[in-house]
Amino acid sequence: MAHRTVVGSLLAVVFASPIACSDAGEGSAGGGGTGTPEQTTAAASELSWAQNAFAPGEVTPGMGSGDAPGSDLTSTPCHPELFARTVEYAEALNYHLNLFLEHIDDLLQTKPTVEGTTSTWTFGNSDARWQLVLDETSPGVYSVKLGISSRGRGDFTIVATGVVDRSNPDDVIKQLTFDFDARQRVFTYIPGDQSSGQLAVSIERNKNADGSDRKRAVTYELAGFVPVFGDPLGPRTGTIDFLDEPGVGGAMLYDASTVFLCPPNPQSIASNATTYARWVVQGDTVSGRADAVASDGQMLSGDRWVGLSCRRNSARDLSTGAIVDDDAYWLVKEENASSATHVGLQFAVEDGVASDAPCNPVFGAATDLNDDRNDPTIPSSLPSEAFPGQF
Repeated sequence: MAHRTVVGSLLAVVFASPIACSDAGEGSAGGGGTGTPEQTTAAASELSWAQNAFAPGEVTPGMGSGDAPGSDLTSTPCHPELFARTVEYAEALNYHLNLFLEHIDDLLQTKPTVEGTTSTWTFGNSDARWQLVLDETSPGVYSVKLGISSRGRGDFTIVATGVVDRSNPDDVIKQLTFDFDARQRVFTYIPGDQSSGQLAVSIERNKNADGSDRKRAVTYELAGFVPVFGDPLGPRTGTIDFLDEPGVGGAMLYDASTVFLCPPNPQSIASNATTYARWVVQGDTVSGRADAVASDGQMLSGDRWVGLSCRRNSARDLSTGAIVDDDAYWLVKEENASSATHVGLQFAVEDGVASDAPCNPVFGAATDLNDDRNDPTIPSSLPSEAFPGQF
């Protein structure tokens, strides 16, 4: 569940090992910050799920159910549904962050204990207690520790660490690491939870004068990560990139274990698919294109699956919340190992609805069913101009 899954191709990410921290009221002396209680609370509020959840090309982020992305996209067997999968994949990430951040708002409803530059919030219910500790290490910069104590046990296990930098409130930067191994040691009694490893998130939110987001850039770093619902291809190490400029466009680059139904896949074997999704806002319409390549799974050895999905979304009706969503055009084909010869005897299908609109030309020439010259090239990271109009 990551982009660039080859181990060793990534910069090392150092994760804090779980330790016990004291109950509310104890804190370090810190590094001489000057923030007011209101500024510290503002920094803590940057940890709420609403401030860390994202939605590719959508109006409002969704948390998702935590199910495997694309698991219910079976209405049209050969349709790649790449944009729907992209949204579901983002929701899966949102879901896993929410496992740690769901009680931040509850914590911030309590009065913190303040000692020097350190502020500590504590909240509990019948299942567990949560403790959030922020220490202002320099003006506007706060170290973060989130601890959980299961069912009334005294010590808190640290499950998330990081830094929130609000030294420039117009450009908030966060670096957070979520430790699923530590969380598992707290919630040993939760059935069916297969999560493990670590998920580190770097987020930059560049803001307009009115406080709204001008740009959101996110990089997820996975280290031996297995999601709650498991991963048939095993633990993942890699990165996922997300970039969004509200009202302009965005892009997302990710790798996922995906069950494709075409070519025939009666055993629901997962393939390793890398997807590059882009979208652009033009007037009251969001249009987008997603390209993907996949290997393994039910495909012949050495072959690869090539998919394309284009869409157009009308602006959301604010009275009903509904949007007009049209998969304008799509195709999927199988190629041999050279990527130059289409394997016509295997499968090649495309959208047969003549009235559907073609792909938006702003994204370049679309993949052709019987010609490899416009096959997608999936970048290793988001390019400097991932979508039209990017600043």
